[in-house]
Amino acid sequence: MAFPQTPFKDRLNSFFCPDEAEIGLLHSLLPGPRAQLAQIEVDIANTTKALETLKQQRHTLRSYIFSHESLLAPIRRIPAHILQEIFVACLPTEQMAFFDHHEAPLLLGRVCRFWRQLSHETSLLWAGLLVCGDTRSPYYPRGRTPWTSQLFSSVIPPWLTRVGTRPLRISYIQHKTDIENSHHGNNPDDFRGTMLRTILDAHPRVGGLDIWCSSMDFWDSLLSLDPDNMPLLKHVRLISYPYAPPSVFDRTTLLRSPQLESVSLVGCADPLTLPLPWANLTDLRLKCHSIPSVTTVTTGVIVGGLDENGVYLILRRCTRLAHCELTITRLGSLTYSNPLTLPCMQELFLCPIALSRAESKRFHERVTTLLQLLAMPNLRAFGLGNSRAHELAPSSIIIPTAQVAEFHLDQVTEDAVLAALRELPPTTHLRVGKYFQNLPENHPWIWSLTDAFFETLEKEKLNAQLKHLHVVAPSSALKQSGFMSLLRFFSPDATHRTLTLSLPITKSLDVEDELRAEEQNGLRWRINVVCSDSEARRRRSAYQLTNNSEVSSYHQRAYQAPDD
Repeated sequence: MAFPQTPFKDRLNSFFCPDEAEIGLLHSLLPGPRAQLAQIEVDIANTTKALETLKQQRHTLRSYIFSHESLLAPIRRIPAHILQEIFVACLPTEQMAFFDHHEAPLLLGRVCRFWRQLSHETSLLWAGLLVCGDTRSPYYPRGRTPWTSQLFSSVIPPWLTRVGTRPLRISYIQHKTDIENSHHGNNPDDFRGTMLRTILDAHPRVGGLDIWCSSMDFWDSLLSLDPDNMPLLKHVRLISYPYAPPSVFDRTTLLRSPQLESVSLVGCADPLTLPLPWANLTDLRLKCHSIPSVTTVTTGVIVGGLDENGVYLILRRCTRLAHCELTITRLGSLTYSNPLTLPCMQELFLCPIALSRAESKRFHERVTTLLQLLAMPNLRAFGLGNSRAHELAPSSIIIPTAQVAEFHLDQVTEDAVLAALRELPPTTHLRVGKYFQNLPENHPWIWSLTDAFFETLEKEKLNAQLKHLHVVAPSSALKQSGFMSLLRFFSPDATHRTLTLSLPITKSLDVEDELRAEEQNGLRWRINVVCSDSEARRRRSAYQLTNNSEVSSYHQRAYQAPDD
């Protein structure tokens, strides 16, 4: 709005000091504007009140509309049994459900009364339970109030009652016993005691048991359970940490359960003497270390652990085995020569541990001999590298309708990969990479990827059915000719082919034209080439070649400043 006319326009906002006549003139100019301002204040107050009234009416109408529209929501018309299927699909996929009010199944009970009742009646939601006693773990029980052993012991029984007649699977992890687990007044011994009582009370209903614990008292109480009183037990996974004597597995009666089908053991033990129902097992993971003893030092006799002969004997005992991971924890020799048929074997993963380069070479020769003795008509996946036994939920490398081979560069050599591929069924998916991503490039176990690797694969026609290749190599001497051999390495009859490559090179490769030509033949590719020249080391230069459904553009060399 325009201000009223004033003779003091040039003197406003200054240090002007009026005289008596000017003071009188100033007083005569203000009554009108003051009255107008007062009226505006009244109008603003009335308008604000009217606006607040309109907002309240809007809120009331919105509440009315939304509350009625919610009755029309399609999810309300979903039958209860379908809604239960949706609930089950909300469960975590990487591990079992755990105590967290922001995750299923507890979250489902916070939506409405009907959902809470329905979730409590869906026994499959509560059939698995993951409990971690380490306060810093993301799987430590979490809620609106700090968890203590007393609070935890009060919420476990309601959870278990919702399982109904289904077999119960319990997973308990507690690595640490130090003071950090006294957080919020929680005593580690109390927490373990709560879990032990829970397992002992519910043991007739337990169908699966995963335990990762460092308390020997806990193991002694748990493993002395009578398997005859656990008729539903089919899965056992036990990780004794740290690997310290005495062996907890050799004294157990729990492993004698004749219903056991899946067993995973990590710790000090002689696996060949374990009282397992070998002929009934379909899934087996063993990482058994030698048992420390005084006699080992004085006599040189190693007790426990697993060598190649032990692998052969275990495979011979397990006629129904479909998934198997065995870690070679001590040196030995393969003296058996009789062929062995494993009709059910679908996945076999062998893991050497703590071998020198010379020992590794001999080991891989014996692995090749072992593969020559094994007849596995249904084998879908083979691996050689690091054990997955310590993962929270060890995953399978099987891909439906595919023939998979996976090798870890920090455990195997180029010759070992080639030797294994010669003994395996024609591979469609080949993965070669590092299991531990933080290994340095000069690590003694890392072998350099060269032209000879791909040229040998092509020459021996080991690529006859290859469709997918994934290579992550921390060291490489690949040249232009070797890269072209890599492209020719794919099966020419494959209509859908993917190439994922990440490796350092000594100079840039001009391969875009070749990749574009292969793209016309159905090749999907993603290549990350890290240059290792002095400029690249200083600037961490890298360029990416990408062709997939998400990113289809060609990325030129992009420079990145080093991380501080």
